[in-house]
Amino acid sequence: MVYGENHRKGFEVEGGVETVIAGIDVGVKKCHMALIEGDRVVYLGELRLDFPIKYAGIDSPLTMPQEGFFRECERKLHKMGIRVIPPIFLKKVHEIGVKIAEELKSRDVNVFEVYPYATRWILGIRWSKRKKEGRLKILESLKNYVEFSPCETV
Repeated sequence: MVYGENHRKGFEVEGGVETVIAGIDVGVKKCHMALIEGDRVVYLGELRLDFPIKYAGIDSPLTMPQEGFFRECERKLHKMGIRVIPPIFLKKVHEIGVKIAEELKSRDVNVFEVYPYATRWILGIRWSKRKKEGRLKILESLKNYVEFSPCETV
């Protein structure tokens, strides 16, 4: 599998560009991303926008509640037993996420708000990522969905 800041091999295909999906983790200090081509992770690293991305899932609230602490989506997740952080406590992450979304949309990328913790929970991948053992179990479980090798920085 391929990792590293300068990897571009595999994106060019005969007759055009392969569909690439980006998963973007928004942070206050740094943003990271994973790129998936087909069922294969081809890039893990800091956020870069120089790839031919078609779809992007952004792990950040891209809207804020009209009133109260939660939007309808958080209320539904809560009813399912999934822990959620009120978006109003993630205001800086929200602002950064919105800027990234706007930039991607200006490049004709289809942008979606995602909540990877909820996705893992629904898929039954419920180990905590706080400890290395949990992160390794999560990575092993994700191999059922995408092809990749664990990073050294697990």
